Amino acid sequence: MHNRIISVPMTARFWLNVEGDWVKMALRSDGETVEIKEGGRTEEGYDRTTTTIWRDEDLVYLRAERNARDCDGFTSSDYLYVCHVCDLNKCLPYSEDSAPQPGARLPEWREVRSEHRDCFAEAMGY
Repeated sequence: MHNRIISVPMTARFWLNVEGDWVKMALRSDGETVEIKEGGRTEEGYDRTTTTIWRDEDLVYLRAERNARDCDGFTSSDYLYVCHVCDLNKCLPYSEDSAPQPGARLPEWREVRSEHRDCFAEAMGY
């Protein structure tokens, strides 16, 4: 039997798309948290997303909370994803046109949970 030693990077670096632009993220220590707020008022109400990213030892978590209101009412969603620090640069982008830069690789996020709420659909009995 062989023992494999996996070297875990001290700084977790990865690409994240924020409002259509690619940003190189860096979490330098356990417990470091980054919060990104996007969106605002729309013609019919508002649409806001808060993305929180944090590191817990060898894992990086990404939580995206979206709240919106329009003429049909309130909707919300809450997603939680996780990625091992060794998999933060594992995946190829969908296409070279969607890549942050030539040859860039993206995190292999795994969904932990997702929740959705649509008040209009609930009122209609869906």
